[in-house]
Amino acid sequence: MYLSVDEWHRLALEGAEIPVNLTLSGESMRPILRKNRDTVTVIPVYRRLKRGDIVLFRRNDGMNVIHRIAKIKGETVVTLGDNCVYRDDPVNISQVWGIAVSAVRDGKKIRLDSAVSRTFGILPLMVRPFRSLWRKIRRIGSKIKRTVVGNR
Repeated sequence: MYLSVDEWHRLALEGAEIPVNLTLSGESMRPILRKNRDTVTVIPVYRRLKRGDIVLFRRNDGMNVIHRIAKIKGETVVTLGDNCVYRDDPVNISQVWGIAVSAVRDGKKIRLDSAVSRTFGILPLMVRPFRSLWRKIRRIGSKIKRTVVGNR
């Protein structure tokens, strides 16, 4: 039986603890989750959310997104894709519908809800300020290379 994310969420609000398997359509969670290749299992929120959790949430524009929690402040959650430089707009905790607990990659199951996974996932959050600097350095290096190679 196929359920849409909205139907799954409605059942979860009624108390059903049905996991949903989703295939991502974007690159924002690379390298941990690959577009159109990895299947992510999401279950309804069953515990207090923590920084580093990968969650399914509904953005203010109505789009469903799977990203990592970068910050929790009161009833507000700020998320960020592992492959993104900029954080998402804050959403209310009520907009977080589920926690990604595992992914299947090439037939192998990867745990996403363990303390080790959350700790590993916090690393991209910590180096985020340096990623944008690294991209700028690479762009400048590419321009220099084109100038040098182009003059030969």
